[in-house]
Amino acid sequence: MKLEDFICNCFWMVNESSARPHAKAVWLWGDERRFIRLEKVVSTGPPIKNLYGFLVYRLYPMVYQYDVVWDSTTRNPKLLFNIYDCEGTRLKMQSVCSLLGIKYNLDADDDDSLDVEFHPILNMPYYCLPCKLLAQPNGQWLDIKNPILRYLLKYTSFTNLTQEELLELSDESPYIE
Repeated sequence: MKLEDFICNCFWMVNESSARPHAKAVWLWGDERRFIRLEKVVSTGPPIKNLYGFLVYRLYPMVYQYDVVWDSTTRNPKLLFNIYDCEGTRLKMQSVCSLLGIKYNLDADDDDSLDVEFHPILNMPYYCLPCKLLAQPNGQWLDIKNPILRYLLKYTSFTNLTQEELLELSDESPYIE
């Protein structure tokens, strides 16, 4: 996908999501329209293991922050995310793995472990899903035409968007490939 096509698709996602009066999932532009962001507040959920293996309950409400950027190396959209606790502190990798049900490995080269990358625009650490999960698209979203949406919707069980929010995002999307 060319950068221009990525930007056109982002314009559609932002304009479409903000035009819906009761939308729960709204994409916004970030830093001079070089990426798009969706933030979701999660009020309750399961306890999370901390670095010492103890369960921590007082983290909610948490904020899931998703950024979609254009990766100049692969020429594809890239989904980066961070999760913040109720005090605005970014969750450590072990806690994020526990929360998302991903195996936590100390070996960063392992295909099952969560990856940490620097955001190409904001220059701060963000998480991205491991190669093994990226290679397993969910077949029910294959009819979605917008390539950015299709890319995002493959990870429904890992990005904590509800079915209702996903259906909101996927309605009759125009696309440029």
